[in-house]
Amino acid sequence: MKFKDNKIVKKTKELLLTGITPNKLALGISVAIMFGTIPVLGATTLLCSLFAVTLRLNLPLVNIVNYSVYPLQLILFIPFYKIGEWIFGFVEFNLNFNEVIEMLSTSITDTVVLLWDASLQAIGAWFIISVPVTIILYFLLLYLISNFSEKLKSIKNNSKN
Repeated sequence: MKFKDNKIVKKTKELLLTGITPNKLALGISVAIMFGTIPVLGATTLLCSLFAVTLRLNLPLVNIVNYSVYPLQLILFIPFYKIGEWIFGFVEFNLNFNEVIEMLSTSITDTVVLLWDASLQAIGAWFIISVPVTIILYFLLLYLISNFSEKLKSIKNNSKN
């Protein structure tokens, strides 16, 4: 059996080559950044993976971008809670990031119950902010990736001549 005929090699190649059009690359990157910053710790990989598989985007790229924005998720965690409190105002959020991490390390379920309403406010704020930012980012990336793709094609055509 030849190495290139191996089922694992074929599946891996298929996975890496799925969703590599400029449109799908721009969509995958922008949505991975959007879902990667949601103020819910531990949900980003599942959300990004489901989205990538559903829309046949490049799953490795989406997850790499998702993992790359993890520091941004941590930086934006408390601001999204504060913005959610400011927009919706039904739950006051008076914790800092270290206090939330300490609560999580003690009891995840107690923390989820305690922060449920504040988390819903934070997700609402994230959604209100992230959707327009994602749309702008998508069109910017689509422009950049399309131009880069065209330049690569012209270089390749010029090198053949």
